[in-house]
Amino acid sequence: MKVQFIDKVNIKLEGESEEIRGTQQALEVITSSDIIRSEDYFVFANKFFPRGRDGDQQIGEGKCVKTGFEKNVRISADPSAGVHDRMAMLQIDAKASPFFQEAKLVDYCIEIVGVRSAKDLEWEVINKPFCRDTLKRQLKDLVVTTTHLTNKNNVIISGIHNETAAKTMFKMRDGTEMSVADYYQDKYKMRLNCGLLVVEKRPQGKTFHPIELLDLPRGQRVSHAKTTPMLTEQMIKICQMPPLKLKQEILNQLEKANIRQSAVIQSSGIEIGRRLMKVSGKVLEPPLINYGNDTVQLKPGQGGWKFDMRSQFLKPARIDGDWMFVVFERCTNNQNAKYFVEQISRVANMHGMQLDDRRCRIDEWRADPPVVIENFARAVNNGIKFIMFLTKQKMDDVHHTMKLQEARQGVPTQHLSLQIFNKATGDRGAMMVLGNLVLKTNLKLGGINHEIVVSPTLLRSNPSAKDFVSNMFPKNRMFIGLDVSHAGPMSFAERALNMPAKDPSVVGMSFTLSTITEVRGCYWMQEPRLQTIDRLGEYLLRALELYYATAKRLPDDIVIFRSGLSEGEFRKAIGEVKKAAEHAFPLMQAKNNKKTYDPSMSVIVIQLGSNYRLFQENVNPRDRAMDQNVPSGTTIDCKAVHPAYNEFVQVSQKAIQGTARPVRATLVLNEEGTTGRKLGMDELEHLTYYAAYGHQIVASPTGRPAILYSAAELAKRGRNNWKEMR
Repeated sequence: MKVQFIDKVNIKLEGESEEIRGTQQALEVITSSDIIRSEDYFVFANKFFPRGRDGDQQIGEGKCVKTGFEKNVRISADPSAGVHDRMAMLQIDAKASPFFQEAKLVDYCIEIVGVRSAKDLEWEVINKPFCRDTLKRQLKDLVVTTTHLTNKNNVIISGIHNETAAKTMFKMRDGTEMSVADYYQDKYKMRLNCGLLVVEKRPQGKTFHPIELLDLPRGQRVSHAKTTPMLTEQMIKICQMPPLKLKQEILNQLEKANIRQSAVIQSSGIEIGRRLMKVSGKVLEPPLINYGNDTVQLKPGQGGWKFDMRSQFLKPARIDGDWMFVVFERCTNNQNAKYFVEQISRVANMHGMQLDDRRCRIDEWRADPPVVIENFARAVNNGIKFIMFLTKQKMDDVHHTMKLQEARQGVPTQHLSLQIFNKATGDRGAMMVLGNLVLKTNLKLGGINHEIVVSPTLLRSNPSAKDFVSNMFPKNRMFIGLDVSHAGPMSFAERALNMPAKDPSVVGMSFTLSTITEVRGCYWMQEPRLQTIDRLGEYLLRALELYYATAKRLPDDIVIFRSGLSEGEFRKAIGEVKKAAEHAFPLMQAKNNKKTYDPSMSVIVIQLGSNYRLFQENVNPRDRAMDQNVPSGTTIDCKAVHPAYNEFVQVSQKAIQGTARPVRATLVLNEEGTTGRKLGMDELEHLTYYAAYGHQIVASPTGRPAILYSAAELAKRGRNNWKEMR
């Protein structure tokens, strides 16, 4: 490791945001130095997991779960108290992550494939391509070590060879050919019991290594690509710690890391308190939920409501034509499919939709991609307007094929797993399941389920709200959500070969039309790892044109929620929006009575993984997790927020299990134009909270504004479609 002098930093809490960032970065280094030096932890950026095996949870598949922590330093203050109230805040959040266990590679492979011996493993992998592909996904990019050499070598696995060691030939230096099996027998006097070979890519070509002569060292995290459904299910259970348990785990992790007693901390004259920071919060008044024929009044902190089967959708959708119900791989029979179509049509019509079961064609398709593409095109040519499809698994591979055809053909689809199908056609809870399904169906067909309205009780509980209560959701305000999805980190092999990043980043953009719950969206690709959004002006122009076509006027002000940026990148959010406005606004002048179009604009950066955790001061340990959590609408805008920014911390969702994760919302741009108006902080807090009620598939607020949730889903859809096209 090479240590190089970069700069000298004066640790101070006064000054503008850039000056404070220097102090923040210095404190990050100081609070991490002894942890890293001790070598007691595996370190991944600002996440730390203990090297020891004590506390590891065995989860099968050759993996275990380690519990560690993530650490951040933030500068905080009470905005009303001035510069003298500033302090440095150490944030610790407990983290759990799956790791590969230390093992012989052949034993790990036997467990993954589910066989008894090395010989059985060899036969399964060589003769069954599906088995080989499954094992390859688990092994690709893992670092293993050789066991037959005096000096162990590290090997980065790039794949599995499709021939055994006995059949794999290579040329010796003298030009003679020899099999890999004979080579190890001749040179190392080793007879291979398992002929499986892993492949290592090197600049000079491929190298083959017998799996029985390799060890899997500890300390390697399980990447998302290697996460199986069973592992995901177990991780969800492990990570769902109720507030009191999580609070104690955070304090335990802080003590184990010994940060307070660090020699570097003490020599720096820094003192870390022993108690969690205590702040005052407020619970915001929830909005009204308006359906077509009734209104739901929520209580503060309630966070959710029951979707009444008698409620009419605000804008019920209708299908003018035929639709299809497709059964993949015969996972149910025609009689059950027909019954389901009758039931979901009945429930949809109860809510005002026009979904005629007599115009539904039931068909069986094979999940083979070429067959799916051909059948989808034929259905579209035959006038099909909507396709609902059934698969055995929730995330069957055919899901991505169908969604790509939806994007190409312009016909909406809805995926249904066999588990949900059986509940919808069963004897218990079928109406609730069908009701949840049609919430999604109505949106897919262009309908609107409900709208958000400011409650009259807000003015009674917050008299200062009179300045904005009647104008929070005007017809002439446009909301935009922006999210960027980046590909996963490059593999060890790709980095070792100095390969450039090749997978594009995907931008998801959602925007509202006449109301905050009438949402449209799009996605596009851009250069890999680009943090700023390219071509935003082009897509902003398209959104404004669609808004104008719907509302017959342009928005007076535009509110943008942006995610995916760290504190040091806030300026990028400002720059990209201003650049987009400079491109799009002049081109809308013709639709603005030939006057200069200059709406007011506000940009709010939403950080989802900020490591803020909010705990109620007094909690009954016997309470359920949902009652231990802070209520929905809890907002902190003093003491724990950044002194140089207008920001707040908020929990909008109602956590049923585990501990609710708050978002950090920062107003980075707030400019008044010739139309519309700037946002005040009180209004912005309510606006952000109310916007979380716009996700219409669930009867509860989401953990972020729904317009931003939609943008993230679009970015995710774009990435999946790109992978499917490769």
